Amino acid sequence: SSTKIAQPTPPGKVLGKFIVPDWIRDRSSASLIVSKNNECIATIDLSKRDCFILGKQRELVHIPLEHDSISRQHIAIIHGQPDESLPLGWYLIDLNSVHGTFIEYLDSQSSSYSQRQKCKPNKPYYLNFGSKFTLAKSSRMYTVQPDPIRRQQEYETKFSSSRNSAPSPMSGQGDDANTALKRSLPDHDATEIENSSPGERAHEEHYQYLNSQSKKRRKGNGADS
Repeated sequence: SSTKIAQPTPPGKVLGKFIVPDWIRDRSSASLIVSKNNECIATIDLSKRDCFILGKQRELVHIPLEHDSISRQHIAIIHGQPDESLPLGWYLIDLNSVHGTFIEYLDSQSSSYSQRQKCKPNKPYYLNFGSKFTLAKSSRMYTVQPDPIRRQQEYETKFSSSRNSAPSPMSGQGDDANTALKRSLPDHDATEIENSSPGERAHEEHYQYLNSQSKKRRKGNGADS
């Protein structure tokens, strides 16, 4: 299926009670891995938009959530740079929710998480890879990860450009296999609801497929115990 990419969101646009900030710009490859009881139930492709609203009122959000404790417009996830001292990337903003948003950051050096903290309303929190958050009293965990499919596509595009400028006798080998692999994977549609849906099951199968392929590669290299 084709991947739908939304047009850039203009600063100042009114989305319910949320007004898009003037620092919104660009977008980058990343996925939100949605898990419950340590099992992946959905993925959200962040590169499809530069602004996402998550909450309970379907008419006012991009990704509807159904837990009773979640507010009508609970959080916004925006790509941009709130201040010159901050990095360009994805940011989470709690939209003055009733029961709050809770975030933890991954320390890349120690591979451990910081103490869970409650987000202050209307303040942007940087979402680096590995950071995770929960909403209100819902048990669902949202973890920011690189998008494996899009990263692979970006790599292949760069490799293809380099290869075309300097042809090699080995060029072309493996291209058919890579194309077939990508065609066999389900699309990254943003679907996240409390009850299981066909979209969620497709994302779960996608996640399990990637894990199985990774295990096969490790086993083939003799690294799997």
